[in-house]
Formats: sequence, C-alpha cells, structure tokens
Amino acid sequence: MEERTCLKDLFIGKTDGAVESKEDNFQELFYDPFNKYKELMSGKEKFLVLGFKGTGKTYLAKYVEAMAKRGQYVNIVGENDFILCKLNVMSQEKLDEELANALCKWFLLDRLARLVIESRPIRAKWIPFSKTYSLNKFLKYFESDDIFKQVKMIAESTKEMKTQCETSLDKNKKNRKYSILGTKNKGEKYSVENVRKEFFELIQPLEQKVFKAIGKRDSYTIIVDDLDEIKNNEESVGRDEVIINMLKVAREYNLKKMPIDLKYVILLRTEILDDLQVKYSNLNKTITSCSVELYWLFDSTYSEPYNHPLMSMILHKIKKKSQKYSNYSNKELYELLFPESIDNKKPLDYLLDYGFGRPRDFVTFLDCAQKMCPDQGCFNAHVMKEARKKYSPCFYEELLNQSAYYGNPEFVTQCLQLLSSVKKASFTHAYFEAIYNEGKDNYPCIKSVDDALKFLYKIGAIGNSWKVLQGNGIKKTHFGWAYKKDAMNDVDLSKRFTIHYGLRKKFSM
Repeated sequence: MEERTCLKDLFIGKTDGAVESKEDNFQELFYDPFNKYKELMSGKEKFLVLGFKGTGKTYLAKYVEAMAKRGQYVNIVGENDFILCKLNVMSQEKLDEELANALCKWFLLDRLARLVIESRPIRAKWIPFSKTYSLNKFLKYFESDDIFKQVKMIAESTKEMKTQCETSLDKNKKNRKYSILGTKNKGEKYSVENVRKEFFELIQPLEQKVFKAIGKRDSYTIIVDDLDEIKNNEESVGRDEVIINMLKVAREYNLKKMPIDLKYVILLRTEILDDLQVKYSNLNKTITSCSVELYWLFDSTYSEPYNHPLMSMILHKIKKKSQKYSNYSNKELYELLFPESIDNKKPLDYLLDYGFGRPRDFVTFLDCAQKMCPDQGCFNAHVMKEARKKYSPCFYEELLNQSAYYGNPEFVTQCLQLLSSVKKASFTHAYFEAIYNEGKDNYPCIKSVDDALKFLYKIGAIGNSWKVLQGNGIKKTHFGWAYKKDAMNDVDLSKRFTIHYGLRKKFSM
C-alpha cells in the first residue's frame, strides 16, 4: 500500500528568498515564469529591479549569484554595508546633497574593489607588482602620493633655530599626519602638515586602480539591496537622496562605454520609487528604459487556476522536492492538493484575496496551513479556514514591517488600531469618521480622517468597493486595491471602503 503524504512533508518554499537560496537544489527550485533573469542579464541597460516587498527581488538576486560561472563574480550588498562604508570614510555624520553623490560613487567603487581583491587573493597579497596588489594597498591606507596632501604652511618670526619631524596617527588609523618644523631663513619658522585626503578626493584614483585591476575575461556584478532600510536623519540628507544618487551613479557606470565587464544592479520597492517620482522628475526615463519589474497579479489571463504563475510556482516547488509528485502535471497535482472550494471561492481566488498577490503571501498562508494541520493530506476547506487563525497575525506584522519606510510608527499603529475598531468589513467615510471622533483621544498622531484613509489605502489595508450594473440587471461589486496595476494609486474618498481579508481574522471579523 502506498504511503500517504501529509502536508508537513511538502516543500512549498520559504518566505525569505535568501533562506530558500540555501537549499541544495535552489537552481531547480527557482521559478521564473516571466523570464526576468534573462531580461535582467541581457544587457547593462537593465539594472533596476522593481517590485513590491515579497515579490522576489532578493530571490532573483540570489539566483544571479548562484548562476555565476568561472570568471563571473557577483556580490550582494545591503544597507549595513553602506552604513559601515559611510562611518569609515566620513569624518562627520552630516551628509549634504553634494556629499551624497560622492558617497554613493565611493561605496559602489569600494564594493567592486573588494570583490576584485577577493576574486584574486594571491595577486592581492603576494605579488607586489600586480595591479590588484596596488589596489589592495590603496584600500588599506598605505602611504601613497595619491592618499596624502599638504594642508598648510605657517610662517612666523622667531629667534629659535631648530628642525624637528613628527609623525602621528589617530586611534582610528584614518588621519595619518606628518608635521615638519624647521626654518627657511634666520628668524622665520614654518610648519607643513600632510594628512590623508577626504574620500571624495580619492574617488578618481580608486576608480582608475580598480578598473585597471579587472581582467579582460572577468565579469563583475554588484547588487545593492535593502536601501529602504536606511534610516532617515533629520539633520542631514535622508534616505530618499541616497537612493536617488545610488540610481544615478549605477546608471552612469552601466551606460558608460568601458573596456571591462561591469554591472551594477539596484533592487528597489515599487511603492518607494512611485513616491520618489513626485520629488525627482527625471526618474521616469530610468524606470521606462532601465527597469525589470516583478509583478505576479495577471488574474484575467489564466483560464485555469493551476496555470496562474503564483499557483504554478507552488506546484513547481512541491514537484522539485517530492519524488512522489515529480511526474505529476500541474493539473493533476492541483486537483489532488486543492480539491474543493472554500466559502464558494476557488482555492486560487481564496489565496489571492488573502494576500497582495505576491509569492510571499502564498508561501506564508500555505506554511500556516501546514503548521495548523500537519497530518492532513491536502489543502481542503477545513485546512484553509484553520490557516487563517495563524496567517492573519503574520499578515498584520508584515504590514507593519513594510510600512516602516514611511516613518512615524505611532501613526502607522494608530491608523491600524482605528481600522480595527470599525468592526465592519465594508464601511463609508462618514462611519469611519464617527468611529474616529468617538475615540479621538486614542489617536493623537492622526490629525485627519482623510489622511488615515489615504495611508491605509496606500499600504493595502483597505480598498475601494463599488457596485456596477451588469447587462442582466444584476449589480456586481468591484474592488480597487493600490497594489494592483488596474487600480487608482490614490483612494477615492467618495466610495465605500473594504478591509483586506488578510486583516479580518486579526480584527475579529
């Protein structure tokens, strides 16, 4: 008798792409229905990867890294690398607009230089006359004509006749100083100090050294992730300016004709770039010609649920990890594991309603189902309903996490608390305002009901709903969500609002 397979035995993927990339057969597990890997790597002009949080940007970056062959070097860097680089090269914490561009250029060159050194460790450490060795010395602040400069000469009248030479090095080994005291003429004293140049004065020599160190047959790709995690500083240029300048510098190098094979890739959340377009008018041409977008919500183009890219992704992973199901067709496996409707909804539609149309939502929901009912043999209606209890709090926490970009966590939390007080899945502006006025003292960060509704719509916590009369005389309800391409970017305050299904269990609805 064939052994029964339980849900706990199925591999449906990991919520974190970086974690899944550690799987032994990651390259087989990787699912790319729209050929985004090929689009990204087809040329240097495609360097910006866009997608909402959880759509697979880091996952794609890990695949690029995994696919690197001999002579191809890939490094993924994040906000921590940028912060450490900033602390290492800047003598002051304040970052103005002019320094922002220079710092981004230095950061990208520095990451490239370190990757070159890492790829050629013997030359970098043991062959003094190699270009990689020279580059390694440069980064370690060895004495060099490029690194030091004369900063001042002071002449004053004195009767002393002496010559003295002093060398000092600060505790961070960053500002080595040579002070020379002596006399030019009798009765005249002078002082000359040589100190290390500022990082922006060293950009050109660093660029020259790193480009010379790259072999003609080698290929280097630097992928920058998690820029949205950089914290804003009220007293200096903020995260938005850093992101904009990082895009400018990456575009400059990618589109510049060079004798070396070099590519910079920037991963960025779609909603962040949408916000930045309001501030920087020239962004649109970069988005149009240089971006690769990750978007999975093409509902109407798939007649069969098992062919929808998100459901097909789940089935693909199960088949790649389970020998038992490896030869099943998508149709056979779907009908076996998703045998029935849930609340008169097809399993695919049910899963789409409970998320934002991202791979992470599907994986998280089905992972919750596995944990709630590990010994069940399929994702039946009972299992899917049980999964909501565990999934809804996870969805809520994910919403809080992705809203951190907008700052003011108190405002975010209070908006969601106000929404939870509604206790109705569908409501009007007037009803929401009444709930707000009733407990206004509990929401000191919310200055306007309209602001709260606009924000809740922007993060996907609510959507617009309206009825449209069909040809048969029956009214059909339509929905608009900010995360869907076919919806308005801004909320319509005159229409009704509906609370996202993923939050309803958390809000006891």
